[in-house]
Formats: sequence, C-alpha cells, structure tokens
Amino acid sequence: MAGLPLKALPGVGPRTAERLASLGLAEVWQVQEQSVSELEKLIGAEAKLLKRRAHGHGGRVLRARQETKSISRETTLDRDTANPELLERILLRLSAHVASQLRRERLAARTVTLKLRHGDFVTITRSQTIPAATDLDADLVSAGRALLDTAFKEVRKRGRGVRLIGISATNLTEAPMPDLFEAPERTRLRQLTSAVDQVRERFGFDAAKSGSMVREAGKRKRGEAGKKRHP
Repeated sequence: MAGLPLKALPGVGPRTAERLASLGLAEVWQVQEQSVSELEKLIGAEAKLLKRRAHGHGGRVLRARQETKSISRETTLDRDTANPELLERILLRLSAHVASQLRRERLAARTVTLKLRHGDFVTITRSQTIPAATDLDADLVSAGRALLDTAFKEVRKRGRGVRLIGISATNLTEAPMPDLFEAPERTRLRQLTSAVDQVRERFGFDAAKSGSMVREAGKRKRGEAGKKRHP
C-alpha cells in the first residue's frame, strides 16, 4: 500500500491529489511517515482522516494492478563527498525507510542493491542476495554496509566524490511468519522493530531512530563470532 499514489485512497480525487502534490505529497508512504501534527500544518483538519486512510482504515483502497517489484530510497547530496562515515550514516537512514515500507506492505526482500553516483554521473551498483527474505532494518543495513565497503574501493580508485547514494530491496516475497524456533536475540530484534514502528506511525518517522536495532544486531553477530572462535 505504501507504494501507491495518494489518489488511490478513498476520498482523494483529482483536485485533492493535485493539491497534495503541490505540498510535496504524492505517494501513500509520504503520509504514513509523517505525524498527524506535521500533516495538520500542511493540510489542516483533514490530516487525521488522511493519516487513517493512508494506513488502510476507512474505505476501500484502489489497488494498483501491478505487484510491487522493488522498494528503494535514494538521496542526492548538496556536494560530492568521499567520506565513508557520512555515506554510512545516510545509508542507515535510507535502509530504515526501505525496511519500514517493506513491513507496511507485508513484504520481505532477498536481494539488496546499493547505488553510488559520482558527480560526473558515472554510477556504481553492487548487489547481494541474502540467505533468507527479511524486512528488518538491521539485515538491510548489514548487507548495505558490506556493499558500501566494496563499492567505495571504486570511489577511491576513481578519485571522485559521491553525489547520490541509494539502496533498493528486490526479489520480494510475502513476509514470512516468524520462525517458532528462531534465536531469542532475533525475537527481541523483531519486538524492538515493532515498537519503533508503532512510535513512527503515531508521531512520524523521525520520532524513532533505528540505530538501536542495528546495534542490537551488531551485538548478536559479534557474539556469534566469539562463539566460533571459542567453541
């Protein structure tokens, strides 16, 4: 649903859609990620109703005929950068947006693709297929970081900065039910993710950061690595 245009929502006719587009709101995900108070500043008293309908409450949604093939986010920087720490911070935020949309649409991804574009418009892409389909921020970030490490070697080789960075999730499937026998750390990560989603739905996307989820996953992986070194 997040990938649909706002005109697919009940009560959003051509004129309303045009008005919303003039305010920078064209797709359902853009409304989903804003708090009611933020929307009220833009459209007034209609904000609560639009927010509810963007989350599938009240009325029948006009479904798009085509299935979602990919979910992606990218951003263009004000100036070229060759700072890997800055690119990683941006990647973290973009990955959180992609994972959040996957969960809203009840989808999971098997393939993650990173895109870097230089100021001279040369584009570098790297992809990774992960073992199991996922909709978790930490999994996308883990794959994205590995891809960034590889792609950044080309950045250094070319001696040019990055102007655009993006990440996409493809090879999509319906989100699987959690494994009844999954590791406790994985269950805690899902619970934390669910709590963050609830905060974001109520107060807007920026009300909750996904860094804690990524750190939790990092601790889990470091613990697993330690077990391998000390059987």
